[in-house]
Amino acid sequence: MGGLALLLCGTPANAQSVWSGTISASYNNSLNWVPTLVPNSSGEAALFNNSLVGSGTVDLGGATVSPDSWTIIGLNTFTFQNGTVSFSNSGGLTVGGTADQNIGVNLDARAPAFCSA
Repeated sequence: MGGLALLLCGTPANAQSVWSGTISASYNNSLNWVPTLVPNSSGEAALFNNSLVGSGTVDLGGATVSPDSWTIIGLNTFTFQNGTVSFSNSGGLTVGGTADQNIGVNLDARAPAFCSA
């Protein structure tokens, strides 16, 4: 998908936080985000991009996080583990960049999936 953005059921969010991962791998630690707002509810979005200076592993802490959306761009590798993402307000995942993107998704077969390209 090089150079092609993949949009999965996404809508713009009001507030966006950028992952730095400088303190730990914990998604729920506000000090890992710029600004220090954990995107975990309606109206909030996360951006994972080339500004990464810390951990590329993001630990969801065994919980469900519910931001409006996530955007993943650039050449860094991110590993999301130990939890579930449930996008709120019909939000979704946007992936794009100039290099090939590889996405592994562990789907819950009980939940419907609606996607568009």
